[in-house]
Amino acid sequence: SGRALDGKRNQVNHFLDRYTYEIVIVSPKYQKELLELLDTWKKSHPLKDDYMMCKEAIENMELLQLEGILVLSEGKPVGFAIGVPLNEEVFDVMFAKADISYQGVYSFL
Repeated sequence: SGRALDGKRNQVNHFLDRYTYEIVIVSPKYQKELLELLDTWKKSHPLKDDYMMCKEAIENMELLQLEGILVLSEGKPVGFAIGVPLNEEVFDVMFAKADISYQGVYSFL
């Protein structure tokens, strides 16, 4: 039933209605923005223990052959998802982090 996803759809629409955004393909040139957002994320999730794993993945993206997207709102990083493609249709997201002050960004990712 389509109703099962109403909450997610509402969150995505909330994000789309309130923020201007740009989606960029992650590359080493965005390492600074990714790490900045990861630090923002850590402040709101102090007990999460995957911070260091995610940081190392960002710092070694090329070596690990990771891909992903970065969402910017007015030039500020607000969310990212990184991982690896399993095939042409399936992508394995290893890390998804966002600034929770941007309501709906996680669902948008």
